[in-house]
Amino acid sequence: MTGARGPTGAVGDRGLQGETGMRGDTLVGPTGATGRTGDAGLQGIVGKSGVEGAGVTGPTGAAGAVGAQGDQGHRGDAGISGTAGVVLAWTPYRDFWFDYNSSDLNGDARLMVTGIVNYLKNNPTLEIGLDGNTNPNSSNPQNRSMATRRIEAIRIALKNAGISDNRIQVGAFGDAMQYRDRRVEVLLRTIPVLDNTVKTASHSNN
Repeated sequence: MTGARGPTGAVGDRGLQGETGMRGDTLVGPTGATGRTGDAGLQGIVGKSGVEGAGVTGPTGAAGAVGAQGDQGHRGDAGISGTAGVVLAWTPYRDFWFDYNSSDLNGDARLMVTGIVNYLKNNPTLEIGLDGNTNPNSSNPQNRSMATRRIEAIRIALKNAGISDNRIQVGAFGDAMQYRDRRVEVLLRTIPVLDNTVKTASHSNN
């Protein structure tokens, strides 16, 4: 059998420090979980508009040729005659011309009679004067008689067309120095009254 253990001996001197060993491989840990998406940033300031570029205008082309002139349109209908105002003095209106040594009304004269009658009917405040003044120094004594017959032919034509006798005056109303050896001048004026009112002529059916 083993005997009792003897006492521990004194500690010996410390040995020399060993050299540092080589560095081992670095260990890489596993990839972490993906982080959440960050909040959207604020909208940036709108940039200024750029300067407008210069437009390029092409040269003006040559003028085209003028087209042919179209045919003239038909003449429009004559407008309605306006109402006559107050005519204080005898005013020339129409002239009746007669053939030499004749007091007959030709076709143009009868058309003129119709026009005068229509105008007087549309303007009942007017009357007409028939002036057939002839040259008093004429050597032909028949001139005055012929002028009277011509005036009478016009007066009768107007009366038969509906103009009353009180609207037809006969005399020298125009220029006394202007002789009318082959014509009768028709003049117009407003029917004169004494109380400064306009008198309206009545129509005759005779």
